[in-house]
Amino acid sequence: MEQLIKEPRSLPKQQRSRDRAEAIVQATRDLLVEVGIGEINTKRIAKKAGVPIGAVYYLYPNKFSIYKQLFEQYSKTILSLATPEEELTIDNWEQQLDTVIDALSKFWMQEKAFTTLWDAYKFTPELKEQDQLNLSHLMGNCVDFIKSNTSLTQQEITIVSHTLIGFSDRLMMDIVTFEKRSDQIRAREELKLLVKLYLKHYVAIGTGVNNG
Repeated sequence: MEQLIKEPRSLPKQQRSRDRAEAIVQATRDLLVEVGIGEINTKRIAKKAGVPIGAVYYLYPNKFSIYKQLFEQYSKTILSLATPEEELTIDNWEQQLDTVIDALSKFWMQEKAFTTLWDAYKFTPELKEQDQLNLSHLMGNCVDFIKSNTSLTQQEITIVSHTLIGFSDRLMMDIVTFEKRSDQIRAREELKLLVKLYLKHYVAIGTGVNNG
């Protein structure tokens, strides 16, 4: 089967081409919000960007390569927001957690195009691969913190971290589905509470996963 997502062609060197590439990515971002991923094609992207369709193909093999570039841009932002400003310790982790969740939820609510791409990753293996890389990075931060503040075994730490990142990722997605700002804030604060309660059990008690 032909690979749907291909790498963008070599980066343009001329300013005009760079401007076109930026316009194409921005047009794709806008269309993801306006019409959804199922209604997008290269002709529509070119029209939205105000460039000839040949310019789109000159820079990108197909629309999926544009999605990939856009998703990678979002991924860099997410990883930056999800990295605590200070090393997590038993004294500051709750405050750091609040800061990270606030930043991520704000980003997800503002960047509706990312929400559409995130929801579509299950149908596109390359996007799923990038998403898994993001989750692995977040899980690494979680593992490092738990390892230094608990007596759990490495296997137990991995299970706890995987569970935590998994339900946090899913609940973060749920936050953006609410239309009312008050509902979004409530869901965000509930997520903070759930994560803290879950982590406190293992960090404070330090007992095994199967010990209840």
